Amino acid sequence: MMAMDAKTADLMGSQKILVIDDEHYTRKVIRALLMSIGVKKIQEACDGHAGLDAICTAVPDIVLVDWEMPGLDEPPFDNDLGRKVYDNVSQEAWRMWMEHCKMLLNEYRLNPARREDQEVIVRQMEQYFFGEGAAPPPDYIAPDAKH
Repeated sequence: MMAMDAKTADLMGSQKILVIDDEHYTRKVIRALLMSIGVKKIQEACDGHAGLDAICTAVPDIVLVDWEMPGLDEPPFDNDLGRKVYDNVSQEAWRMWMEHCKMLLNEYRLNPARREDQEVIVRQMEQYFFGEGAAPPPDYIAPDAKH
């Protein structure tokens, strides 16, 4: 390996790097490689949810994300949207959507058996995964923030 100049070494030593990967051994290898080039501030997360939390709390300079998170076992619906979700959404992202969907059902008093409410849920899902994201209702207070 080529030696780094002092400026590069100082820069690498000052960077806060977050490694998000579901494989412990992969995180260990990446940590060793980062340390070998002088990185001192390394944080790890084992899944997307923990990674998002770490991004909010640690505010890293660089985030290294797993190239391939585990996908769904099968399409959630037998239609084009189900196939699109299957092809593009990880298990962790689906779990996060299900939590968001529960909140929507409760906050908007949606009934999944009603056609109109199903359409609302589908629109929200498309926005959540493939649009600008889905915001909670304006007056929503997360359960953990109510304490």
